[in-house]
Amino acid sequence: MKQIHNIVLLVFIIFIDVSLAAKKSRKDPVVSEEDAVAWLNKFGYNPCLNSAVQCSLSFPSLMEEYQKRYRLKVTGKLDDATKKQMNRPRCGIADKPVALNAAAITTSKWTHSSLTYSLRGFPTQLSQTQTTNIIREAFQAWTDHVPLRIEPVCSTCSANFTINFFREEHSDAYAFDGSGGTLAHAFFPEDGRVHFDKDEAWTERLAWF
Repeated sequence: MKQIHNIVLLVFIIFIDVSLAAKKSRKDPVVSEEDAVAWLNKFGYNPCLNSAVQCSLSFPSLMEEYQKRYRLKVTGKLDDATKKQMNRPRCGIADKPVALNAAAITTSKWTHSSLTYSLRGFPTQLSQTQTTNIIREAFQAWTDHVPLRIEPVCSTCSANFTINFFREEHSDAYAFDGSGGTLAHAFFPEDGRVHFDKDEAWTERLAWF
């Protein structure tokens, strides 16, 4: 049996795109070049940001890289189409991760095929029963098609996946930003933490961002 790679990120994508949908709102939209630079820095587009050597890139070059990635018209400018794309709700993981995370993408894996998950928090808009069912169905979508068992355990039990809802700073390096913007993030195996922004307006409807 092949070892299972990156299951935590794949399950996280199901949560965001299929099971738990969030209304499209944002309290701090990208409206200026200054906003766009902060956004590009946050999501990995500026390799000079933490460079140990002298390094600088122009705003148009950073913008062109972003536009190419999202198949937008490459203008090097913060045009309306680019603003619209930047202001969409999204995953909190950088599009262009630093070298350490890039290595983790290709090397992180679960060492066994029988896993557990613990649901340790809930959104304010959905009942605990609704949320529990949504999470169960999301994992079921994977276990129906891959040689993997993922079973629920109690909220205080040790588990491979720990799923929770937090606001703003929450004891990791990826603070949430309120309604809109970053929706959630997850950590590579064998960490297994999956965090959702509790300030989002979570619903049960299907949504594709």
